[in-house]
Amino acid sequence: MCNEKIDKYLEDLERKSLITKIDQLYKMCKPSGKHSFIRNYKFDQAKIKEIDTLRHEIIHGKGLSAPLPDCTQKIKYLLDTTNNLMGLVNDKYNVRMNPTAWKESLKDSSKNV
Repeated sequence: MCNEKIDKYLEDLERKSLITKIDQLYKMCKPSGKHSFIRNYKFDQAKIKEIDTLRHEIIHGKGLSAPLPDCTQKIKYLLDTTNNLMGLVNDKYNVRMNPTAWKESLKDSSKNV
């Protein structure tokens, strides 16, 4: 019963915006102050919304109509955001997530599809 509720919650969350997912992590992990696990990183909700809106327009809209001049910076910001979120979870739950191991597990699971 509990696993079914968790599965349903995660299934529903999967369809939510990126900012909603990040907000959930911040609520659950409650970082202290303006703590960042990434040097020179500051979480910017507006920047995340802008990037997610752009991603949505490209995927579900008319596609990419022109080159993105600051694409590399946006990707770096998303990677830094991901690493910072992993730091939040690591700190809150005293776990150590290994991004390389996670990436490998995704490759392995895609082979089963």
